[in-house]
Amino acid sequence: MMAFTQWFAGDTRGALAVAEAAIKSAANTGHRRAEMIGHHAALFCGHALMDFGTAVVHADAALMLAQQLGARRFETEALVFRAELHRLAGRQAEALANAEQAVKISRETGPAFLGPFALGALALASEDPTVRRAALAEGEALLEAGAVCHNHLLFPRDAVEAYLKAGDWEGVERCAAGLAQYTRSEPLPFSNFYIARARALAALGGQRPNAESLTAELERLRKEAERLGLRVALREIVKRGAANSSLPGTRQHPEALIAAGGGRFRVIRSSVGRNVREALLN
Repeated sequence: MMAFTQWFAGDTRGALAVAEAAIKSAANTGHRRAEMIGHHAALFCGHALMDFGTAVVHADAALMLAQQLGARRFETEALVFRAELHRLAGRQAEALANAEQAVKISRETGPAFLGPFALGALALASEDPTVRRAALAEGEALLEAGAVCHNHLLFPRDAVEAYLKAGDWEGVERCAAGLAQYTRSEPLPFSNFYIARARALAALGGQRPNAESLTAELERLRKEAERLGLRVALREIVKRGAANSSLPGTRQHPEALIAAGGGRFRVIRSSVGRNVREALLN
């Protein structure tokens, strides 16, 4: 849990090191539940850093441990990330199947625990607008009903991506407002970043930006994503910035923008069963 706290506090790289140490310690003592939770923290961090090879390894290990322990509600967490990794690899059918299974298990084991998180994954994995809208509405309703706190941080992050995909700028802004309200008394670097990112992308998509100020904000967010280790959040920033010809200095290809500063691309093979093209921003 220390690793999760460190991640939300803005130190993804340090959190990954803590998670890996926890996994080793738990494995040495035979504490499989603690080992599973360590893998959960590590896969969150690996995904955030766009180290998808690391994320896949930890997702598979976490799912295996959850099944061995008979801890079904924890299967949801690993399945959500398998869905996300399949989605990023372009395997839409597999992403949808994992997301649907995650939602099914969360409903059977108590949706307040991970239901909104799983529904966010389903909204991202589905190409059906009706399914997407229903998943987002159900996730928002579960938050209103009082879901466990991590959902209030993770669902808005993922719902924003789904609303961006649908071109629903009001939905993006609503998620940002909800996250801001939830963290108002205790702001976090994680939430502050995703709130600002959502608002900037909504302004960009809604064609309401002051080009000069928005360019500066996108550049600030790019640097902040690097600092916090939230590299996966760069994808939409650079893609949408590059697609908007009204913004100066944003016509470069998104991959070039991501790789600026010494980044490189490589292909990895994973147990998910497909090559994943991964941007490493070293």
